[in-house]
Amino acid sequence: MENNWLPEGMPAIYKLLERLYQKEISFDYVFMTDSSFNGIKMLHLDQFKDSNFLIIPRIRINTLKGFIKDYLINSNLFNAITSHLNLNDYVLIYIDRANVGLIPFINRLFKGRVMLRLHGVGELLTRFDNRMSYIHYGFKRYAFSRIIDTVICTEDGTPGQIFINKYIKNAKKSYVLLNGIDDSPKIEIRYNNEKLKQLNLLFIGRLDVDKGILEIIEFIKIAGDLGTRIKINIVGSGSYEDKVKLLADKYPFVEFQGTLPHSNIINLYLESDIYISLNKLGNLSNTTLEAINYGLGIITLAPDLRKKKDITTALFLGSSAEYIDRDNIPLSLKSVIKKIIDMKGQRKLNFNTLEELKPKLNSWVERLDFEIDLIIKNS
Repeated sequence: MENNWLPEGMPAIYKLLERLYQKEISFDYVFMTDSSFNGIKMLHLDQFKDSNFLIIPRIRINTLKGFIKDYLINSNLFNAITSHLNLNDYVLIYIDRANVGLIPFINRLFKGRVMLRLHGVGELLTRFDNRMSYIHYGFKRYAFSRIIDTVICTEDGTPGQIFINKYIKNAKKSYVLLNGIDDSPKIEIRYNNEKLKQLNLLFIGRLDVDKGILEIIEFIKIAGDLGTRIKINIVGSGSYEDKVKLLADKYPFVEFQGTLPHSNIINLYLESDIYISLNKLGNLSNTTLEAINYGLGIITLAPDLRKKKDITTALFLGSSAEYIDRDNIPLSLKSVIKKIIDMKGQRKLNFNTLEELKPKLNSWVERLDFEIDLIIKNS
């Protein structure tokens, strides 16, 4: 299936379906989408043939806003789902954060248990904390406050537990879980830094503002003589793709890879020394975990205690990573990279990753089996 199906977005959901199937646990699944989502259709045709499979198109309502708009959208989605499925044929409904608005409707009819999966709640917490959130996000706030049996939140550096405690108070149980990693070959400390002539940097992510690509662009522009001592590979696509292409044409130390299959990204991990993660919302992403798994040193944003961002990231990485000042990212990044080169610190970073951070990781099989055990216990 992996040769034919390359879903975008959070892989934990898709990997969970695969693992449920491998363990012969029956399930049906419903996707709400704005497009035909051919990748999901391929998934059904290739493997999960015994499951009921629905793609429900999201309706658009442009004439209304706020509570009424969200209520009507979710009411229509719920009616579309229940026209195909009898909810009480199931013992548990597992629902993603994007469709939390369905929970008030599900609770009216469903006699089983509801499990909610969260990820990336940093921006959501900021919006909900705003005094005007009742106007713009009133229905979503209401939906999160409904009775939910279990919440499983991805530990991605965003304030998941804080959000649960504040806005999902009626949840009976909650868990915050780090994502898993795929197996990797045995990784050795990369280089004797005495002989290191070039520091190989890697940035992977959507080329949009919240992922930190603007700061990477500014860093490249001010790198100066540092550019002769580094190479930076940039992987991804997005609204700033054309600007990154122009930089790659202008600066010989910049290589733009575009969007790559995962097997090619693994090769880049193996060729790189340092992984740079500048996600404004949280930096315990899947790519950060993969970089750790392949022994790369980590450079990331310092925690923001006031806005509650990356506190858990710093707790996880500890002193094994280098941290960037959020108030002046390009200059701080340049300073940290220069220090790593001048102080021959790359070997120490790689050592810290392999000795201190990698042992904290779990495989995807371990991670998913733990979640499936929670699903079974709460069914």
